[in-house]
Amino acid sequence: MAAPNPFPGPPARPLRYPWLWRGLALLLLAAVVWLSLTPSPPTPPAALSWDKAQHALAYVILAWSFGQVWPRSPARVAAGLIVIGVLIELAQAATSARVMEGGDVLANTAGVLGGTVLCHTPLGGVFHWLERLLAPGHSRGGP
Repeated sequence: MAAPNPFPGPPARPLRYPWLWRGLALLLLAAVVWLSLTPSPPTPPAALSWDKAQHALAYVILAWSFGQVWPRSPARVAAGLIVIGVLIELAQAATSARVMEGGDVLANTAGVLGGTVLCHTPLGGVFHWLERLLAPGHSRGGP
């Protein structure tokens, strides 16, 4: 008999601690904005030395986290993150330390699409899984 999948996909029920996950998603967004606009961002690990990989990974993580927090609005989440990516690139053009690149917008968009797809796989239930792991036996709305 196969072991049960700990990540059963995006559940239909709401998160028990939406404020926690929304806060985490917003902190991740703030980190991406800061990293995108700071004149001297930290040096990434060697595996992420390619700028476009950094952009794509950041937006995969954003779309994946926002998609779990707002699972009923995947198109709005994706569109909002794409707009944010474009606005950040425009803001970079207004600074003397950073450069706006169309390739970054494409990498951001690819990341948003990848993160949105992840939300429709078993990994789309990670926040629910973490809630069950951190607070076993606590159910919302009864037994």
